[in-house]
Amino acid sequence: RVACITKAKIWDNWFLGGGARLAGFIRNDAPVRVIKEAAGKLRAGDRLLIFPEGTRTGTAPINDFKRGFALIARSAGVPVQAVFIDGSAPFLGKTWPLFKKPRLPLTYRIRLGRRFEMGGDLRAAVQDMEEYYRQELGRGEPPPGAQNGGAAVRVVRRAPPAPARCRRLHRHFPGNPPGSAHYADVTAHARTVD
Repeated sequence: RVACITKAKIWDNWFLGGGARLAGFIRNDAPVRVIKEAAGKLRAGDRLLIFPEGTRTGTAPINDFKRGFALIARSAGVPVQAVFIDGSAPFLGKTWPLFKKPRLPLTYRIRLGRRFEMGGDLRAAVQDMEEYYRQELGRGEPPPGAQNGGAAVRVVRRAPPAPARCRRLHRHFPGNPPGSAHYADVTAHARTVD
């Protein structure tokens, strides 16, 4: 399972709130509760998809990082996996209107970056990760016509066993052989984008 931290306004929305509850997402209106609930989900073996900026990217290349994701990772005793999402359009971005139809086809490319341990000085770890993102986004190779979709991180408990569909998806991610930890991570994350 992959959980997301969502803003409280989504939970209060009659149209979107039920989906957030059914998906097991975490409401972000009480910081201490968010950290405890997210760390508990990670300890239970779930994954957490979170934007290190505290929101989707609004200003290219990225907004300043917040420390919440690092506190969650440290509380759960897990590493943070850097994930980059590049898209052919700004659809689902911070500035895209909710009901505006995008130009099709939409193309997304998801690539994995480094894993970071969140021990020691959190401020230094977050700053190191932010610098890494700025460097990677500056030299990323998005697909033709792509716009940078921003940065996302997943706080991961452990690499899941490779599902049978990994072998079928291998042609899309040839750098990672079926069954490898990175391949399983990409497959698990790709489900959140579908």
